[in-house]
Order: sequence, then C-alpha cells, then structure tokens
Amino acid sequence: MQLPLDLAAAPAARLANFVPGPNQEALAAAQRCAAGELRALYLWGARGTGRSHLLTAIAAEQVERSGMAAPSGQAGPDHSGWQARALGQNSPIEQFVFDPDIQCWLVDDVEQLDRTRQEAAFHLFNAAMAHPGAVFVAAGSQPPARLGQLGLMPELATRLGYGLVIQLQPLAENDIATALKLTLHERGLSASAELIPWLLTHAPRNLGQLRGLIDALDRYALARHRALTIPLLRDFERDAQGLL
Repeated sequence: MQLPLDLAAAPAARLANFVPGPNQEALAAAQRCAAGELRALYLWGARGTGRSHLLTAIAAEQVERSGMAAPSGQAGPDHSGWQARALGQNSPIEQFVFDPDIQCWLVDDVEQLDRTRQEAAFHLFNAAMAHPGAVFVAAGSQPPARLGQLGLMPELATRLGYGLVIQLQPLAENDIATALKLTLHERGLSASAELIPWLLTHAPRNLGQLRGLIDALDRYALARHRALTIPLLRDFERDAQGLL
C-alpha cells in the first residue's frame, strides 16, 4: 500500500499513550527522566520504534510540570519557565547553549546533526551534567560506539554512552494493534472491526505512519460524513494517489 501525502499529524505523544511492548525498560527510564530522577539517557533503534515519541512525551511532561502551556503541546525554545527544550538538526544553533532555567534537554536524531551542532551538543551535555537537576536525553539510530564509527564526533559519542543506554525494539503485531486502538480511543473514533487487521496486513508496520494514516482518514471521513471502514480507506487511497 502506498501511504498518501500529508500524514504528519498524529495524536500528541505522552508517556501514558506509549505502548511499550518489549520496551518497558525504555518507558520506565523516560518516566524517571521526566521526574528528574535519571539525568542521562540515550535511546536508539530503527525508525518507528518510539524514539521520538518518548522524547516528545518527556518534553510535554516537563512543560506540564512547569505549569505553563506550550503551543501544540510541544516544548518551545524562547519562553522562560518551560522546563524542556527539544533540539534537532533544524534547531537554531544558539538554542544549544546551556540555560540553567531549562531542566530537561532533548536531542533527537543525533546522527543527523552537522559538525557545528555536534560540538554544541557535546558542550551542552557537559554543562547539563555539571548543573544539579538538569537532564539530558538523546536518541539516534545506532548505539554510541557505532555512531562514532559512522562519523559522529568521538567526544559526543562517548558522552552519549555515559548514561543509561537502551535499545528500542520493534513492536509485535498485537502491540501495534493495541496502540492503534488507543489512538482511535483518544480521538473518540469508532472504526469497523476489519480496519486495523487490514492496516496491519497492507500498510507498513511503522506506528507513527499508521497513527498519521488514521488521523488523515478521520479528516477524510469527516469531510464526507462517512464511517471509518475499509471502503472509505480504499477511496481515500485512490483520491490521494490522484494527487501524486
């Protein structure tokens, strides 16, 4: 099945709606980071295993703990009092400068950082670890030692291995089905009993993409006053292919 365009929207990532499956240790570590009990964590695994979900959820929980609401439920860079800052390759370099008012620093897809941002992340890690109460969480596709072999700045790769390192495993089919049912419940949606089994058979088993697909299907169904069924999905796929 070809997934249509514009499937970026998905239910807000929270620790409460992360379906751990074989990744219970990673969820427990994320909960400890959100509570400030674990100061350094590196999560690694293939795309679709929940790395970004956990980072976003940690940021969201830190923002909620600060008592301030962030736009779209995500941590933001320029508001004092927000306790989490999520960084990546597209983040302005000045955001990588340590700010003692930020309690939790999160760096996603570390292997995609350019050299300047790698150096900044290295200094940020050192500053965070030197500041009581600060937390540093990063995620990537490979373990720290492997990242160093693939060209990541060795000093940064070493720092990523200082804390707890956990590999995320792909979810089994029943866990993906559970996660999709939870997505439907969060959206207040009902779907035909055949929809989720059909998706698991015909669509890529990437939970982020599947959640995005359900979200897009919901918008498509609302516009046509129809229920979430396999015939609706086939119409949606046909119409989306006509736009490619």
